Amino acid sequence: MTGSLTITNISTEHTGLYKLQISSSSRGILYKKFKVSTELTDKVENKVVNERDSVTLNPDTKNTEIQEDDLVLWMFGYNNNVIAQIRGGTEQTYDGDRKRFKDRLKLDKTTGSLTITNISTEHTGFYKLQIISSSGGILYNNFSVLIQPVTNKVEEKSVNERDSVTLNPHTEIQRDDQIQWMFGDENDLIAQISGGTGETRDGDKKRFKDRLKLNNTTGSLTITNISSEHTGLYKLKIISSSRGILYKEFKVSVQLEEKLVDEGKSVTLNPDTEIKGDDQILWMFGDEDDLIAQIRGETVKIYDGAKKRFKDRLKLDKTTGSLTITNISTEHTGLTGLYKLQIISSRGILYKKFWVFIKCK
Repeated sequence: MTGSLTITNISTEHTGLYKLQISSSSRGILYKKFKVSTELTDKVENKVVNERDSVTLNPDTKNTEIQEDDLVLWMFGYNNNVIAQIRGGTEQTYDGDRKRFKDRLKLDKTTGSLTITNISTEHTGFYKLQIISSSGGILYNNFSVLIQPVTNKVEEKSVNERDSVTLNPHTEIQRDDQIQWMFGDENDLIAQISGGTGETRDGDKKRFKDRLKLNNTTGSLTITNISSEHTGLYKLKIISSSRGILYKEFKVSVQLEEKLVDEGKSVTLNPDTEIKGDDQILWMFGDEDDLIAQIRGETVKIYDGAKKRFKDRLKLDKTTGSLTITNISTEHTGLTGLYKLQIISSRGILYKKFWVFIKCK
């Protein structure tokens, strides 16, 4: 009756120039142009989900079911990579680039909804749904999915000096999984398994030299002959083609050797390791690491320390590296506290700590 054209459920793709041409036998040809612009208000539904949980993206179809001849397309990213579709009543899912969606997508051919299972941070991004119906209508829905990384509970391990400790992933390891073990705040890579083959590394300052054992089957890492220099945070990263990326953290602490001494007696602190002729041995005291004795080459040096608290009280054995503190008494409480040993050798650096206390009467 009027020749008017109505565009419903408009979106940015309908922005542009519309031209009307009316051919009339009495009036000739009439033209009219319309420029249609839309505010950038495409509704984006935001989804926030915890890592390893599932999320379902539902089409805004106002409870109407998907028809058998509808074409349903689910796309990911700003490149609109198709990750799932329903065509002719048959649903199909795709792994996506880098196989990030492998074994993770479920598509409901009745409602058109898409579920992403065991989600990880690599699935964060923009999802777009396009439904093309047989009647010529097109429906668009946009979703923004944000994944919150799970804060793993740190597993704590306390071990005596010179003992061993094993850190277990406590999850089944697949043959094509890539395992990475890292140490410290700098994420120093100390061990890894790739393609079923494992390797260990000495780490910075060679602190892990000849101390690491990696189990290729379970992914567990064992630190042997542990010392205080191995105290700290260990991080495990498992990169799996089927499960995504898994993380786990361990906090390892080494118990100090305690020495309880009778008043007026002496105490000897032993490295309990073989000393080589070219080893450099440093004995330090207190939180300030006050140097009180050292062996360098064939030279033995003893220092009085701060406030001369160690004057005429120290004996250093250059064969064993052991340090003896003599005549410890309550009058000289400055002799009690934390003693630190550092041995620098071609084998790396060895650390050891001792707490010295005086027995109370």
